[in-house]
Amino acid sequence: MGDAGKEMKMAITLVSGAEIPLPSPVFENETVQQLRLRLSNELKVPSGQVALLCGFELLRDAQKMGSLPCESGMCEVTVMVSKKWDDKLQELLVDPGRFTAAGLASMADGALFNWSKGGDRLLQGPEVKRTSDDGSGVLVKEADCLKFVMENGSSPEGGLWIGGSKFRVLRHDREDEPFTTLLAISTSWHLDGLGMVAISTGSNVLLCRFERPGEMLAGILGPLRKAAAAFGDLMCAEGM
Repeated sequence: MGDAGKEMKMAITLVSGAEIPLPSPVFENETVQQLRLRLSNELKVPSGQVALLCGFELLRDAQKMGSLPCESGMCEVTVMVSKKWDDKLQELLVDPGRFTAAGLASMADGALFNWSKGGDRLLQGPEVKRTSDDGSGVLVKEADCLKFVMENGSSPEGGLWIGGSKFRVLRHDREDEPFTTLLAISTSWHLDGLGMVAISTGSNVLLCRFERPGEMLAGILGPLRKAAAAFGDLMCAEGM
């Protein structure tokens, strides 16, 4: 067995239910990324088009296979293959109920270029004049807001506006390798439970909106951040 660990009993299927046989077994110390690469070779598609789920959890590349839950000794993994990023955003982040909207924006200008259904409206509003904290008027372009906060970790002049709502930064982490991570909540969090998780790969930003009125932040930020980071792994695999 060596460093590979024990051989695992696996049930690997496509979303359609079709089984995917592998020519060699899966071992406990194999990473999700290694399995994803093996499956992409079997399916003859780029690795960035292959996402792995265990139940409703989108798996991160660095996870060890032995850490996944097994029922009656069997570990079940579902494989989703998709070429379109809007489909991936919808099916992996929104449909499971993690986020209400998700989109991709360029770090060059902060502008959205892909989004889940209706995500453009929820994630990036039109350029409008807002009232700043000192009472003066300032023209706010939300794409510029996103670019500024991901680069600097603080709100720009006039405040951080995303999808027509004003946010405050909870955390901006450049050490969350290989990503820069932003966690933010609306200034009316106690009323609307509105928040954002953003992941930057350096070239692009994954922007995810969640709405959890009445819930405690401490209980939801970890799983939401993990889901966004797992999607970030797919972006990196595709050179995004």
